[in-house]
Amino acid sequence: MFKPIIHQTLRSEHGVILRGFIEKAAESNIQVVFIAPVPIYLFSVLQRLYQDYLANGEVLGDGMLETEHYQRFKELFANLKTYSEEFDNFTWHDGAKDLCNDSCLISSIEGKPLYYDNNHLTLTGAQYLQDIFFEIGDV
Repeated sequence: MFKPIIHQTLRSEHGVILRGFIEKAAESNIQVVFIAPVPIYLFSVLQRLYQDYLANGEVLGDGMLETEHYQRFKELFANLKTYSEEFDNFTWHDGAKDLCNDSCLISSIEGKPLYYDNNHLTLTGAQYLQDIFFEIGDV
């Protein structure tokens, strides 16, 4: 079965266009899966990790507060919840769920970067999303 998987970033709209896509997909019995954004930073994560290392002698792993991430996408999350209740052909997954717990990680416990810029995950960072992909299926 064809199952489009959609992911968006901060610069995108807040899910309003997504509604039309879900409605159109429903006409053809197409399931739509949405992965909500991971935390997006206003700085280069690698540069910040390096600067922290120079200043502290270790890689610090915390980025923004979890509440800041969810506040930034407040309208999008509200729309996603509404769409999942309204449409049988729509599911969504929280891309930040395993990256955030009070604060959002920018490096692993071992000090490996989770991002290679301000919003794209490294392979190490993508491993934090693996449960989402297993849940979606066919991975």
